[in-house]
Amino acid sequence: MGLRSATSFTCLLLSEIITVPLAFWFISTPHAIVYTILFFPALLWLSFLLYGWFIKLQPSKPFIGSEQQASAKRVGGHGKHVLTSDGRIVEYIVYGSDRDDADVIIQMHGAGCTAGIVCEWNASMLKQLNIKGIAPT
Repeated sequence: MGLRSATSFTCLLLSEIITVPLAFWFISTPHAIVYTILFFPALLWLSFLLYGWFIKLQPSKPFIGSEQQASAKRVGGHGKHVLTSDGRIVEYIVYGSDRDDADVIIQMHGAGCTAGIVCEWNASMLKQLNIKGIAPT
């Protein structure tokens, strides 16, 4: 998702949010209430739907292992990847302790996060605790 598409989506949402008070300013109150209850949520849903389609139609970026490794190194980890039997690439970052006797945890981040963020937040703490973290991207 590029900056231009994110900016366009933000402008679209802001324009829809601004229309609610404008509806009360320019049209009668009963009509403005109907607009606010019925049409505003529908427009909001439609804008998310259209934006999702826009993102889905964008071509996938090619995977470049050296870029993934450099990005992981910047946040304190080691970038790795595996190729699954069906041809997909699964990226992950290994961080924390490098010792052989370290305990291992798999950190599954929530929505809106990446393995890089989890690594950046936890790498030094896990190193101190002698724990090796693995976070998929």
